[in-house]
Amino acid sequence: MVKAVEKSQQKQLILHYKQVWLPEYPALRVTMVNNDGLKHIIDAVEDVRMGLEKGHPDLIWRLKYNKHYYFLYHELKKLKGALSPAQKDWWADFTPTEYVSGIVTYGWNEHLQAVQNWLKDFT
Repeated sequence: MVKAVEKSQQKQLILHYKQVWLPEYPALRVTMVNNDGLKHIIDAVEDVRMGLEKGHPDLIWRLKYNKHYYFLYHELKKLKGALSPAQKDWWADFTPTEYVSGIVTYGWNEHLQAVQNWLKDFT
């Protein structure tokens, strides 16, 4: 189950970098969406019943800054990965606002750089 290990490692790395950024951004939070398709069918059906959408981004970053909450929807892809049809549909419906933005990144360097760039808006 190599794919599951990769996802687990990705999540661990994200949590590590969150801790690195936390001293400068103490109000930074991240929610990981368990929507990777690596689960038993009963669990998958229950997730859908509870409202989990196919194609939802992997992470939701949240930062409270100047009495406002800002959100970054973040889809993580392998360096040579591609969006699934459901993910393409999700992003086609996504509309950024002043407080909500979204990114799709490919490979770890791009993942980390994108979040660091987003955080720079709040310094």
